[in-house]
Amino acid sequence: MSHHCRATKGKPLYWITLMGLLLTFFLWQTRNLPEFSSDNDEGVYLLTARMLTSGHQLYTDIFFVHPPLFVYLVAAAFVLTETSVAVGQIVAIACATVGLLAVALATRELSGETSSIIAVVLLGIAPRFYHYSRAILLDLPCVSLATLAIAFSLYYLRSGKPRWLMFTGLALTASYLTKLLLLPTIFPIFLSSFLYARSRTFQTQWYTKLLGDIFLLAVSIALPLALCFFVFDPQAMYNNLVDFHLQRIKTYDVDIISNGWKILTYLRSNYGLSILAVWGSLRLLKKRSSNALVVLTWLLAITATLLRLSPLYLHYLDTLLFPMAILGGTAFGDWFESLQSISRHRTASLLPLFLGSCALAAFLFSLPEIVRENREPLPTHREKEEADAMHFLTKVTLPGDFIITDNQFVAFLTDREVPPNLVDTSWMRLRTGQLTSDELIATMRKYQPQAVVFMTERIRSMRPEYAKRVESNYLLRRSWDITYQIWYVKRVESPSQIEHPRLVRLGDQISLLGYNINGSPVKADQVLRLTLYWKAAEKVENNYTVFTHLLNNDGLSVGQKDNPPVNGFYPTSTWKKDEIITDRYAIPLAADLPSGQYQIEIGMYDFDTGVRLPAFDEKGHSLGDSILLGNVEIIH
Repeated sequence: MSHHCRATKGKPLYWITLMGLLLTFFLWQTRNLPEFSSDNDEGVYLLTARMLTSGHQLYTDIFFVHPPLFVYLVAAAFVLTETSVAVGQIVAIACATVGLLAVALATRELSGETSSIIAVVLLGIAPRFYHYSRAILLDLPCVSLATLAIAFSLYYLRSGKPRWLMFTGLALTASYLTKLLLLPTIFPIFLSSFLYARSRTFQTQWYTKLLGDIFLLAVSIALPLALCFFVFDPQAMYNNLVDFHLQRIKTYDVDIISNGWKILTYLRSNYGLSILAVWGSLRLLKKRSSNALVVLTWLLAITATLLRLSPLYLHYLDTLLFPMAILGGTAFGDWFESLQSISRHRTASLLPLFLGSCALAAFLFSLPEIVRENREPLPTHREKEEADAMHFLTKVTLPGDFIITDNQFVAFLTDREVPPNLVDTSWMRLRTGQLTSDELIATMRKYQPQAVVFMTERIRSMRPEYAKRVESNYLLRRSWDITYQIWYVKRVESPSQIEHPRLVRLGDQISLLGYNINGSPVKADQVLRLTLYWKAAEKVENNYTVFTHLLNNDGLSVGQKDNPPVNGFYPTSTWKKDEIITDRYAIPLAADLPSGQYQIEIGMYDFDTGVRLPAFDEKGHSLGDSILLGNVEIIH
């Protein structure tokens, strides 16, 4: 079998062109950030990365069903820059750019420099790659690193230098530490070691060379994996990674025929690139080179993996684009060779030239559709409803509040916290029994979330006991339809739950039962969090506005927050008799506020007239038109 290879040192013009393409792709993809699809998985990875920066431990605290590499890269980017969607997308784009580089290197080994450049272009303009290289998902980073491992294995197959085999193992391990999706990539890599050992050593020594290669490869893979057992709790990692996926295999039946149709449908939607890849495969089979065998084996390994996956999501199929781009670039290189042969009057190349021209024409025919798809924005999920829900959530909760939700992207975008064990509330976790109603209820009891946000029906339909508990624990519900619901204002069953009881009557109908102050002392330029507990003795006819003032030693207001109860979403005229209402405020503090003791003053007034309600203590003594609460310390 031939080991002929087009790549040697490489011309400077090639490397300049390649680096220019990669830089152009990276800068082009970052131009419109943070455009995103609001995919729930993106929210899971963003929230996980944010929790890592806050000191939570992956697998021990945070329930996460994937390896750690990608979320740690995002977390590191958060630490170095800022915590935002755009930063996460830049990490994803960087990984996709590595994938383009890997495709270039592999194609160069396979078919030369011209084919390498074409392969980069083919992958870069493929609509699914073009759009989802900006998405904070694991699939493209995983296959990018796997492609890099294949490229390094081809370098080893040509040169036999051990460093390339070591780089192969490290790149493959990085792929495995991103997502356990392309495990069979190890087979074409072993194949490259076998082919090199079989062809470059004496017949009686080739197996010794092969064993040495396998040992070097195993060490380069095993050492990074072993490091994980020192960094993470092995049992927790096993439960999150291995046990979860074993349960998934038991829960979901594999339908190879259905998966096959999905793969064919995907190939048909990328028919231009698919036809080029088929022609490139046929030409490689005819040449029977070792590096061609490695690439084709890798394509078969990916296809076999997809056929066995259950459920087979669309973004898993994007892994096919990488070998297809390599084979498409090879097809173009072969067509160019045939064209050059014709120019030298070699009539034997007429048929390959004709068939290659047909494949190229099919791709050119698909170009207008590719351009149209690339111009369209990423698809979003009910953008208006999600935007309305997030805006409402920011009104009824405060930054840093805990919420429980089935859409983690919403929690990230609104700067709300999620219990670490509920970062993943996916269909798969629910169906595999890895998230029960008892765990949901226990978590709600532990973290006391200020709101429960339902953006899908999965939790309510699959965990109805928990849904009923939510209804009984919150006073109010805001619904956009049967799917989009936010439950807020925690129900207080007894005044004993109030940290600072203080019984004061306002007017004839409303009573203050007490208050909580979070986080004293408080730093200047931060916010003072105050929770008030109200109760209506009878039906309240009017709507009143609550005022909260921070007074200095001279009795002057140096900070305030006025609004109707629950930020206007639970007016006093709608209160039910004897119902305890939780009313929360965030009083902004000026940065130049002197350190010292301050007092909180509260009360209610009629917004139209400005007249305050009179206050009376529990013995009926007048307190004037305001209530003085406890002191709070301000520091710098």
